[in-house]
Amino acid sequence: MKTCLWDNKELPKGRRRYCSDECAQQYFAHKIAPLWWINAKNIALESANHCCLSCGSIAKEVHHIIPLEFGESYHNSQKNKQANLQPLCRACHEKAHHLKHKASLIAKEAQLALIPEDSDLAVELLKGK
Repeated sequence: MKTCLWDNKELPKGRRRYCSDECAQQYFAHKIAPLWWINAKNIALESANHCCLSCGSIAKEVHHIIPLEFGESYHNSQKNKQANLQPLCRACHEKAHHLKHKASLIAKEAQLALIPEDSDLAVELLKGK
């Protein structure tokens, strides 16, 4: 009998490592995420009574309002302070990231509209620099 890596329950048919998606999330959160992040995330979730601050449903995720930049240290970042963490449900968290991405694309298009097509700056913007 194969058992779940997180709670040691028997695996349902079709599952190979975890008995549920929740167990997979818990396993990765506790085995991979550092303890300080788990604590910061839990404080943010508990301060909002596990309610999504966008739609009011159950929040299981925490969104960085001002995002961390690629390669930025999570542990020492001011962006990990509670004031920058927003408890959200999965759907609202995905929506928040989609909207930020869309806003950056709109801003890039607006910049390109003001710059001659053959300029070096236009080429850099198109490459994503």
